[in-house]
Amino acid sequence: MLDIDNIINKIDPNNFEILYSVTSLLGKLWKHNPQKILETFLIFIKFENNPLKEKILEILIENYNSTPDLIIQNLIKIPDVSKYITKGIISQTLIEIGKRDPKYIIPILLNYLINENDDIRLNALNSIDGLIEEFIDYVDVKPILILLQKDKNKQAKKIASNILSKMAQKDSSLMKPFMSEFLQIIIKQELSTKIVFSKSLLEIAKESPDIIPVQEILNFLNDQDSFIRETSVKILGFIGYNLPLSTVDILINRALTDDEWIVRDAAVSSLGKIINHVEDKEKIIEKLISLLNDEQNWVRRSVLNMLSNIREVKDSHIPFDNLINNLKSTDSKVREASAGLIHIYSNQIEQIFDEIAILLEDETKEVRTRSINSFVEIIQKIGINKILNKLLQNLSGEGSLEMQRSISLILSRTVKYEDEKIKKRVISLLKIRCEMSQDPIICATLQQLKES
Repeated sequence: MLDIDNIINKIDPNNFEILYSVTSLLGKLWKHNPQKILETFLIFIKFENNPLKEKILEILIENYNSTPDLIIQNLIKIPDVSKYITKGIISQTLIEIGKRDPKYIIPILLNYLINENDDIRLNALNSIDGLIEEFIDYVDVKPILILLQKDKNKQAKKIASNILSKMAQKDSSLMKPFMSEFLQIIIKQELSTKIVFSKSLLEIAKESPDIIPVQEILNFLNDQDSFIRETSVKILGFIGYNLPLSTVDILINRALTDDEWIVRDAAVSSLGKIINHVEDKEKIIEKLISLLNDEQNWVRRSVLNMLSNIREVKDSHIPFDNLINNLKSTDSKVREASAGLIHIYSNQIEQIFDEIAILLEDETKEVRTRSINSFVEIIQKIGINKILNKLLQNLSGEGSLEMQRSISLILSRTVKYEDEKIKKRVISLLKIRCEMSQDPIICATLQQLKES
């Protein structure tokens, strides 16, 4: 009879070559004394030697079928050390074993979630987390919810939340019956845990918005923490179409008046997602306009961008004077967003031309580009005749080179569709400007119009 103890006693733990060789030998002798060999392996697996750990993992997987309960019951107790990205060796081993026999292993892992030992619960959770993508049908939601409700370990709650998030995104039907319970659990958590949960909930909302009840999310708008309120408002942007009128009312009357600008900004974004589901947009437009004087640039920029995308917005909604401060903002992002809204003033273009033309020579390329697009949109709507003289005046030597470039780009996109009289007039001036400046943009416009 083989003396396993004698073999083990001769191991020199400091000589990794011998250690690796003996480990391989013990793997071949597994059936002679699996209990003793496993105990030895569970000592070796803690060594900082990756090839050795991988060899032990391989042996345990190979011998799992002969002694399943022995391996699982002993492996699950070992404290694991996860890397920043990868799971620890214990979890990796349990996951690989689970892939061989998910129908049997996953229920066992779920049963371990009520164990009093933190290491056992964490190993079980990490292993379930690694198996969820392939074997979601074997995972019961209820034990995970119970853990979330009762467990005091923050790491365990974080992993459990991640598991439920993955389940909801992969197969929303599995989580839908439990969403109200899940949300009730979240709202009762301490702040750090609640933040983790809310992030998971946002991912669920993006992938499976139909399973999240709108009314339950509204409760989070009362939270004292601005991050929780912000995330809740973002979630409403994805799910609010299920209850558009109530959601819009909450976003306008509570979120848009929140003390924290990050919440107000999120509210603007969420309203933008929901607005197409609301027939009467007047109330939303009115509230958004009131934010054009918000103290935060990000909020004003978001509002301007959203207003520019609402077809129903007219110049009568926003007197031009209300837009002026944003057109002259020191923040280029606000100026860019303002430029996207000037097309609504097409009927006033002759009166406001000089004030909006400054955007065409803005120091920021994005502002100039959006301004050019708006001018093109105005011309397509009302024709070029009303502003042709103004454009050509600013194309003359009195305008800055950047202004001349922007106007030439506007002309290149609009004049080619005009009659020959207008084309000749524009080409004549462009020829002069090209010869004097030798600017490639102006000269390219000249050539393009000649060829058109």
